[in-house]
Amino acid sequence: MRTGHPLIDESCVVLSIQERRRYDEFLRLAECLDRQGVPGVYTEVAEIAESVTRLKRQGCTAMAALTQGVATLKRVEAAYRKGIGAACKPLFGASLVLLSVFWALVAGQHSPSL
Repeated sequence: MRTGHPLIDESCVVLSIQERRRYDEFLRLAECLDRQGVPGVYTEVAEIAESVTRLKRQGCTAMAALTQGVATLKRVEAAYRKGIGAACKPLFGASLVLLSVFWALVAGQHSPSL
């Protein structure tokens, strides 16, 4: 099953039904946390997307990486709700920079060659 999401390189990645469900859960949680202004969300999304792509290229399952991503986002959310996240606000800006770089790399890999 194709991912349907540009963070994962679809030229080499096909997720199983179970992986797709976990990936969708991961993205829904990330989007929810982003709307709440929780810092560090995009850093985790980029790291998990890279990990999933690498694992699938190697012919491995990505369930463990996706499950870890969901668990990490839930811990980030819990820490943020306890007030720890307020001290991490500067990291959110750095996360956006990292995501921009990641998107540029992905776009560069998929651009047609001249």
